[in-house]
Amino acid sequence: MIAHPWGRPARIILAATLAASALILGGSYGPAHAATSVACSATDLQTAASAGGDYVFAANCSLTLSSPITVSGQTFSLDANGYSVTLDGNHTSQLFSIGSGSTVTLTGLTLQNGSASGGGTIHNTGGSHLTVAHDTFTGNIATGGLGGAIDNGNNNSSSDGNGDVLTVTGSTFDNNSAGNGFGGAIENFCGNCTETIANSTFVGNTAGAGGGAVGNALGTTAFIYNSTVADNTGSNGILNSSGTLTIANTLLANNTGPSCGAGTINDQGYNLQYPRGATADTSCGFSTAKHDQFGDPHLAATLANNGGPTETLAVDTTGAAYNNGNPSVCAAAPVNRVDQRGDARGTTCTIGAFEPQSGSSGCVTNCSTATPELGSGELLATGLLPLGAVLLYRRRRTRRATQQQ
Repeated sequence: MIAHPWGRPARIILAATLAASALILGGSYGPAHAATSVACSATDLQTAASAGGDYVFAANCSLTLSSPITVSGQTFSLDANGYSVTLDGNHTSQLFSIGSGSTVTLTGLTLQNGSASGGGTIHNTGGSHLTVAHDTFTGNIATGGLGGAIDNGNNNSSSDGNGDVLTVTGSTFDNNSAGNGFGGAIENFCGNCTETIANSTFVGNTAGAGGGAVGNALGTTAFIYNSTVADNTGSNGILNSSGTLTIANTLLANNTGPSCGAGTINDQGYNLQYPRGATADTSCGFSTAKHDQFGDPHLAATLANNGGPTETLAVDTTGAAYNNGNPSVCAAAPVNRVDQRGDARGTTCTIGAFEPQSGSSGCVTNCSTATPELGSGELLATGLLPLGAVLLYRRRRTRRATQQQ
């Protein structure tokens, strides 16, 4: 399990930028209006989820849950609000159970050590819409073999016509497991589910049957844009057994087995698959004719704090991913001209979740060495943050330093 340095400057940078500039990262970032403060208590979280509404934390929180927070027929959002918030299932409990047409948004949380038959962290079903933004999922397990972190769908039925919807943006999934099942991090398993993933990283997840990172089945419609899928274990990295998967600007590296498995793959081009193997792996249908790449992306060996609210796998400016993405995809929703950290993507852009760039947080030419994050003066000089956002960043940095003394 990886230690995540939450509450660091970049988390506040991104939150302040979005608040001050109304920048949208693949959907709303946290509550769009005044939210209610919620305590670091399982009872209070369940009360909030039952009532619905927008909730934010007002302090750091590390909470172990003995039963999942249940959301039924409500619109509910929960935002870490720049604080370090970790919800832990202690390897015995799922963290969220969502159903009955709910609309749920979870932002800036670390969700770890969840355990359930389907969806170790979250089960989303009953025509519900789930958005996870800038979250970290780590050490979760699906004991029944469907979705180590998230199970999107009604479990083992093709008759779900309710249309469960999952949107993932700016998030990291590491070391989650579906055991001998499907979807080490995420499994979409219903006849009318939709999944959209953008600017996210999947690393070290496991599913014995297929979809070491992501599994799609029973007619699911899935879209993956500008994401990094690396070092996942299963019979393939992404399983698309009977649905339709559209993939663009995405980096697949060092996954066991074929990169993709079965189903219909709609290759929109500008993807990277490495290594391709002595016998060319054609499972994803990638081709140079569509500007897909097969060279070494120079991907970092481990997740690191490269800036932003979640840890990322960096690439450098000398690898095959750099500036080989489709700028039109990078400019449009849900990528919206930023990478997973919130750093800008320019008129040319890089394949995967990480955009190396001079003068920004993260590495540029040597991804084995961490690069310090920008200070507030440098941020103001870039012109990417308004003065008000920088001042907010400085105030919150001072508050955190005081809290840590």
